[in-house]
Amino acid sequence: MSTVCGVKWLLSLQLAANQGSGQVPSGALITQRSLVWIAPLPANRYEVKPVTPKKPTGKKDTKTLQFRVRPTLKDIAAYAGVSYSTVARILSKNGKYSVSKEMREHVLDVARKYGYSTNPFARYMRNNRSHIIGISGVVMHMPSERPSSDRIELNRRVRGINSSFYAKDYNLMLLLRDEQDPDLESRLIEGTAYLDGLIYVSPTVKHKALLMRLSRRLPIVLEDTHGLMDICSVSVDQYSAVDSASRLLLNRGCRRLGIITHHGGEYYHNQVRLKAFKETIQKFSLTVDADQIASCCGRQSSRAAALRLLQGKKRVDGIIAPRDEELLGVLDAIEESNLVLGKDVRLISINETEVSRHMKPGISVIRFPAELVAREAFELLIRLIQGQVQSPEHILLPATIVERQSTTG
Repeated sequence: MSTVCGVKWLLSLQLAANQGSGQVPSGALITQRSLVWIAPLPANRYEVKPVTPKKPTGKKDTKTLQFRVRPTLKDIAAYAGVSYSTVARILSKNGKYSVSKEMREHVLDVARKYGYSTNPFARYMRNNRSHIIGISGVVMHMPSERPSSDRIELNRRVRGINSSFYAKDYNLMLLLRDEQDPDLESRLIEGTAYLDGLIYVSPTVKHKALLMRLSRRLPIVLEDTHGLMDICSVSVDQYSAVDSASRLLLNRGCRRLGIITHHGGEYYHNQVRLKAFKETIQKFSLTVDADQIASCCGRQSSRAAALRLLQGKKRVDGIIAPRDEELLGVLDAIEESNLVLGKDVRLISINETEVSRHMKPGISVIRFPAELVAREAFELLIRLIQGQVQSPEHILLPATIVERQSTTG
């Protein structure tokens, strides 16, 4: 696909036919400006045939495997012994054509036997529908990437979409975007050319105009921007989540809170978090200074931000921190400051991952319903594609607080 840069790996996954696991192979390489194509490729598409040994000729024989080409509708018709039109009607899954049950099962058996799968781009040329849904995620710029957690998040999204009734009719394409890329808009236009719709995860403030233009080209559902644009969205209630976390810390005896966000106010969801943080503290008749708010990108950056909060003239005794690498950086700063977690300083992490789940002592977290968000976004996008949405819909889902030793002491 000439319009996509850096294709790193081809994942073979059918959304509804993978025994419901929704698992992405652990060896998947997801890198900057790459695209992962998740499509229903049958297991026997490439058939390995035994090669008859030849007499030694003195020349190196490099041909060890033979591959057969993907079968076409004409091939299936010939294998099944029926007409091309009959095969086309059955495999197109068009219910308006009357075909006997025996004939349908016969043709489907032959198609499965020879590994037939539809060409989504050819289908797009015929009816302007590819049945491909895109998910646009962000490439994180930090010294240490988070491949394991990113893979877990992708698995959760796939499982969430997999749980939808409509998943069997669509394939999934993942486009990783670089927010620093000056050609981001042209890359998105090229990358979404054959998509039926797009789920856009974690938009930034500076790309509002870009998203409005893109939404006029194809159906889009945003994640993490509740009601901030005239585009359909599905989001976790970030305001209530941070409000509850702040109240929990204050009720546990904290009197000066700090918050660290990933990339600060660049993302819409961080703006909502900061607003909730400030307003909740003010409701407790406490003041909020600029030195109680910090942003970071990576472990070392979060360590430095946490040290400023913990070793300043007015030390904080409660912190709301990001996840994974940034969470580890905050824990480094607490240890370096000779403070006891859960006693001298209390800590809540935003969005639970494997890192926070298995730490000792346990880290209190704000748990987001990632699979539910993915499913709701997918189903809203399908309704948008089918013309069932008359005006922008905004779905808000609740988060929950899981309290552990980092706040209970």
